[in-house]
Amino acid sequence: MSTIDRPPAGCDGLSGLERTFRDRVLAPALARRVIADGWHRSFRFRIGGPLWYTPAFAIRPGSSDPALVLVDVRRFLADDPDRDVEAAAIIYPFFRWVVAYPDRGDRWAVHQVTPRGIGVNPIEVPWIQGG
Repeated sequence: MSTIDRPPAGCDGLSGLERTFRDRVLAPALARRVIADGWHRSFRFRIGGPLWYTPAFAIRPGSSDPALVLVDVRRFLADDPDRDVEAAAIIYPFFRWVVAYPDRGDRWAVHQVTPRGIGVNPIEVPWIQGG
């Protein structure tokens, strides 16, 4: 059973935006078996001294993509300081880091984060954009 499955109301620890992302993006992708599994705030990454970064979701895509995808969910691209996710991408480059935010209607825009920073142009991630 996936941790994306719904626990009792009020006990899930998700923000409203994270709950929307889970319900509108991750749950349908899991039902269609496009992603294998997903976890909410299950990983913490040390990014320097006493500073830690916790992505909103860790997703294990289907068998065609072996890399763990770590998703930072935001209200818009510059919602939070970008330094935390950029620092994590530099220190832990073997994960696929993305920032997702609501775009138009039920669509989500996704930007890849690399050691060079957050990409300027959105990328296509079919299981996020509903493909």
